[in-house]
Amino acid sequence: MSSSIKVLMILVISLLLISVLVTCKKDEEKFTICYLKIIHIIHL
Repeated sequence: MSSSIKVLMILVISLLLISVLVTCKKDEEKFTICYLKIIHIIHL
């Protein structure tokens, strides 16, 4: 059970990262902010 939850969490995090990266590519000025957000998400 716990392993399937971990897999789901990884999928959700990867989707979040992809959406953040796509947004960052559109606005290069916010790239640093997005990068910090990604680090924050990974640490959670």
